[in-house]
Amino acid sequence: MERRHFNVTTLNAELSGVLLSSSKAPYRKTSCRRLLLIHGAGVAGELTWGFVANYLQDWDEILIPDLPSMGGSAFHPQVNVGDCFNRGVGFELYIDSLHELLRCFKWNDFSLGGYSFGGLLALHLSEQYSLRSLALIEPAALLSAHVSDLIDRGRLYHDMGNEISSSPNSEYLFLQFLNTVSPDRSSDEKMDALAIKRLMAKPLGLAHGVLAVGEALQANAADYAAWAPNMPGCSFVGGLSGQLMNERHRLLASRSLEWQFHEIPESDHGLIYTRPRQIARLMDASLHVGWE
Repeated sequence: MERRHFNVTTLNAELSGVLLSSSKAPYRKTSCRRLLLIHGAGVAGELTWGFVANYLQDWDEILIPDLPSMGGSAFHPQVNVGDCFNRGVGFELYIDSLHELLRCFKWNDFSLGGYSFGGLLALHLSEQYSLRSLALIEPAALLSAHVSDLIDRGRLYHDMGNEISSSPNSEYLFLQFLNTVSPDRSSDEKMDALAIKRLMAKPLGLAHGVLAVGEALQANAADYAAWAPNMPGCSFVGGLSGQLMNERHRLLASRSLEWQFHEIPESDHGLIYTRPRQIARLMDASLHVGWE
C-alpha cells in the first residue's frame, strides 16, 4: 500500500499520522473499504499498529493517527491540558480531535480498530458513528464486567497519571505502569527496557493518556460494564492477561452471533507487537463481514 504522512490542524491539537492507500481503491465497484486504527497511551500510532497493518488484506484505506501529545501530534500551546483534567473534561479532548480528523478526511463509512486506550476511544466512537465493524485489542474500558473493578482501576490510573506528570524522567513509574497493565507478563528485561524507552520518548503523552483513561473509567464505569456490541467485530485478550478480562470478552461474544472473541495464548498486553500476523488475519475475518 502507498504510505502518506498527514498533518491536520484541529481546534485543540496538531494531529499527524499516516494514511495507507491501495492502488485498487479507485476501481472498486462497491464502497471504499476504510479502516481507522487508534493506538494506546504513550506510543505513536504507526509504531503500535504498523506490523498489524502490514498483514491486513483487502483494505482500500487505513488511517493511523497519532493521538495528541503522542508521536508527532501535540496539543496547541494555549490548551491547558492539566486544567482540563482537573475539570473532568480531559478525555473529551481526544474524542473531539478524532471527530475533527474524520471530518477533515470526510470519513463517515468505515471500520474501526482500537488498542488499550484506543479501544476505549473506539467504544465511544462506536456510539457516535454507524460503523461497519469494530475490533478491540485489550480495550481499557472492558477490563472487567464489574463496575467496582473499573472504578478502582480508574482511580489508580488517575494517581498514576499525575505521578508521571510530576516525575516524567522516573523509569520506576514507567515500570509500574507496565506492571499494572501487564502484571503476569513473561519476565524479559530487554523487552521491558524497550517498552520503557518508547514510553519515555513522550512521557506526557503517556501521563495524559493514563489520566484520560482514569477519568473515563470513573465517569462511565456502569456503561462500560453493560456494553455489548451491536455490529460485527471481534476482541482480543492475551492468555496472560487475567481471568476477569477474559470473562468480560467471552460475555461479549455470548451476546452477539456477529462478535468473535480471540484469546491469544502465551501473550500479554503487548500482544499487538508480538502477534501481529495472527491478529491481522483474525481482524480481517471479522471486520470484512461488515462490508459484505
